[in-house]
Amino acid sequence: VTRTQGDTTITVAGDDGVNNTLHNATDGSSAVNAIIQPFSIDVADDGTVYFTEPYKYRVMKVGTDGILYTVAGNGQAGNVDDSVNDATQTVFNTPNFIKIGPDGLLYIIDGKPQGSSLIRRINADGSTSKIAGTNENDAYNIDNGITEGIQADQQPLPAIYINDTLAPNSISFDSQGLLYIQTSASVLRIDADS
Repeated sequence: VTRTQGDTTITVAGDDGVNNTLHNATDGSSAVNAIIQPFSIDVADDGTVYFTEPYKYRVMKVGTDGILYTVAGNGQAGNVDDSVNDATQTVFNTPNFIKIGPDGLLYIIDGKPQGSSLIRRINADGSTSKIAGTNENDAYNIDNGITEGIQADQQPLPAIYINDTLAPNSISFDSQGLLYIQTSASVLRIDADS
């Protein structure tokens, strides 16, 4: 992860290409020369850098002090359980795209490109919530109105099934704070009353 400042490129996290002092990316360690696998990043107004590591099943941040901290994920993949009140202890499947919402909270696409995906939020109290999508185990639960190829329009959220034909690629917010999900086949909007 790098930052451009004028004509200079500054390493924020990961291998700076200068020193051979790489170390494991653990909480409280220096972000520079930490061994990381960042996929998506976003930067808060205060300069804090957030990034996902899909195959380390976690979300990390680099504070303005240059130190790494785990924001979410316990480093193991598994069935998503949002009942855990500590985001650092909850399970992520494959956290990829990350976006800071207008409320200052983190929104994350959690799922594989081919398969079901969730849009999850890290709440101010450190818990996580499912905003849209279904767990893979729920993908064919017809009783819940969830089936492959379901028409997403007018479906209550978070019950819609985002599958490989509606695989989310990115998320964004408009000036009113409404969440938009770009999928491989459409753009979905989550209205405030959904």
